[in-house]
Amino acid sequence: MTAERRNTRRLSIQLPVVLTPEGGEPMACRTLDVSLTGALVDTAAPLALGDWVELRLSGGTFGQPVVVYAQVRRRVGRTGLGMKFDSNSWDAASRQVFAQGIRSLMSQRVASPDPAAAGLFLHATCGACGWEGSASRYARKCPRCNAGLVSAAA
Repeated sequence: MTAERRNTRRLSIQLPVVLTPEGGEPMACRTLDVSLTGALVDTAAPLALGDWVELRLSGGTFGQPVVVYAQVRRRVGRTGLGMKFDSNSWDAASRQVFAQGIRSLMSQRVASPDPAAAGLFLHATCGACGWEGSASRYARKCPRCNAGLVSAAA
């Protein structure tokens, strides 16, 4: 397994995304996790490592769709694509809206968990791909690589 190279925190969250490959047609998909520098997108799009796409993220606390260009950096399982955002592809206002939205979601997750979901989600890790995050107490498989979750704790 390779060493973790990220220097920003990832948030396991499903947000609606419209992914448009360079020269292709837009398709609806969703994120599996998001950070300030990239996202893991769940899509069956036939993209290769190095391909460029336009991502139109919405939902969460963004208030408006945020558009950013990203490069496919890795494949995760059958439908996961790890994307790295091109920091030069969006204007300062869009970057600020996105950063504020992500930070707001992160602080909500840490500071005030949803009381209705109390006890339904556990902290879980996957020994196969290194994924770590919140998983349903009934989940048996990793959302990234589909391997069995190796540990879950309350």
